[in-house]
Amino acid sequence: MRAFWIYKCNNKNEEYQRTWGDWAEVFDSTKAKGWGSTSIVAELAQAKIRDMVIAYQTDRNELVGVARVVGWRPQGRYKRLVVKPIRRIGVRVRPLKESNAKVARIPALQPGRIGTLYSVSRADAHTLLRAAGLRLAENANEPSDNAERSVQGAGFGTPERNKLVEREAVRHIKRHFRRQGWSVTDVSSENRGYDLLCKRPGERSHVEVKGARGEGQQFILTARELDTWTKDKQFVLAFVGSALSAKPSLSFFPSAAAQREFELRPLSFIARRQPNPDIQTSARKSRRHRNGASSAG
Repeated sequence: MRAFWIYKCNNKNEEYQRTWGDWAEVFDSTKAKGWGSTSIVAELAQAKIRDMVIAYQTDRNELVGVARVVGWRPQGRYKRLVVKPIRRIGVRVRPLKESNAKVARIPALQPGRIGTLYSVSRADAHTLLRAAGLRLAENANEPSDNAERSVQGAGFGTPERNKLVEREAVRHIKRHFRRQGWSVTDVSSENRGYDLLCKRPGERSHVEVKGARGEGQQFILTARELDTWTKDKQFVLAFVGSALSAKPSLSFFPSAAAQREFELRPLSFIARRQPNPDIQTSARKSRRHRNGASSAG
């Protein structure tokens, strides 16, 4: 069975650091990349090919993504670890620890001696990634590419739980805007492509609210909502992470330009059969032939 690791990096280059770097260099590409050498971090030698690496950028408090160990590059009597990005996450760790007691108890995330590579149990790896909105495929130990499963990991589940998350997310966003001096009207039943009409003197915002149980920023977006986000200059997408917790996180994505921060993937399609003139003509000829044969008999 492959192992799981939390691999911490820091880009500050402080005196106490053995090495420094930014996981963004790895996850800005889909290609395998050498990352870390046993000449500096001896414990990297513990990692085996096919092990899963959870990338943690400590100076940004960011869970950057998940990578797989795919090989080693020789460096004299040392070797360089080669990892391949599997999925980018981009979620802050501190809110995950504050909202999930199981995440807070993971040994690698506890205060203490500063290290680089931390062994993490399979159960703790699943707990951490689920809290961040990512679910591992059971048969491969890798993040699932199934879009619906990914969305469930972001905080969607049963219809009842979905409604509860949505209701709480809307409540948090209403409270936020009202505290900022906006009047807030719920127009979600009017099919406008957004949920809340927010106004204050000289300003107007059309706010679509999305929520999740975890911190992973992925959600279902309807075609109408996407069209409104693209065309409506007053549109704001408001996301509430950990919507059911005592300390939810709020993020706002105004204007169509913010779409560049998301990967959009279709979850379903409408299939409508189109008339085929060739098939219809053939069917009519067949019927005429049968009718003619019947008359001749």
